[in-house]
Amino acid sequence: MIHFFIIFIVIVCISYFLVNLIVEKVPVIMKGKMLKWLVRITGTILFSCLLCMLAFWSFLTIFVREPSQIPFKEQEWKSAKYQEWTRYRMYNDLTEKYKLIGMTREEINTLLGIPDRDYQGKCFWYEMGPDSAFIGIDSRWLAIYFENDRIVKYDIKYD
Repeated sequence: MIHFFIIFIVIVCISYFLVNLIVEKVPVIMKGKMLKWLVRITGTILFSCLLCMLAFWSFLTIFVREPSQIPFKEQEWKSAKYQEWTRYRMYNDLTEKYKLIGMTREEINTLLGIPDRDYQGKCFWYEMGPDSAFIGIDSRWLAIYFENDRIVKYDIKYD
């Protein structure tokens, strides 16, 4: 937390320095001492906010990434741990290799194992790991919907 505070102080100092340079270079417009201080304070606040947003956006783009994809393997899927994103990383390969639509409950149980959540046989949910967002408090789930014992639809859900 102290790192963010230090970064914020540095951003405010840089902002004040840049705004002060601009105020001193444009003396014709601002005649009064109070007006210059008002412009300096307002400019520093606005410029600091802009720089903070830019720094936060840069942090998100550099450090928060989607996990890379890996080939689907039945045993790895079945033994995957929640925190590893293994299932999520296998999702694309799974849906490309296997035509899930039309498969029966028994076939999907054989392929993916027992679901983490079973909604009265109408929908199976397989946990695929935490969301890869900055905070990542939500979970990703592969939701598989059945009608007449066959898969009619599947998609990724968040909770």
